[in-house]
Amino acid sequence: MWKRREKNQRFLVLLYMLAAFNAGLAMASKDERDEIARRIHEARHILKALPPGERMRLQLLTMEWPLMLRDAIEISRDRARAKLPSPSPAAIDRMDEALAWLLALARHDAKLLKAVWLICAEGYKVSQTARLMRCARKSARTWCDAGLDRIAAIRQPARP
Repeated sequence: MWKRREKNQRFLVLLYMLAAFNAGLAMASKDERDEIARRIHEARHILKALPPGERMRLQLLTMEWPLMLRDAIEISRDRARAKLPSPSPAAIDRMDEALAWLLALARHDAKLLKAVWLICAEGYKVSQTARLMRCARKSARTWCDAGLDRIAAIRQPARP
């Protein structure tokens, strides 16, 4: 049963790569993928550093749970934690740009978005991501790379 599922997933990955090739999507270089992954990771940390009011404004773009009612013990624990410094306006602009890439990626394929978010933003290992997505490790890595390639294509202006 597992071998059949893994074979089907490999087939789907090959189909995706063929469709990307036919659509004219170029493979991004490793340096470009690393830069995009770093920017997405930075955007997640900037989003966490924003004050709660600003976070509510951006809640539609994030994958966070909505705010819940909290009791007095949880509130006192939060006061004891050190607060992160507010990010600079330039950092917020970079965060907005990276979140716009993720939003554009979500329009294409949710599976690619999930793989990119888990591996790049959350910092999960490929094996952990594969377990969460219930697929082979190679599929999770390929989906993340395909998502980063798609973001690289979104970032570049259209060529004539």
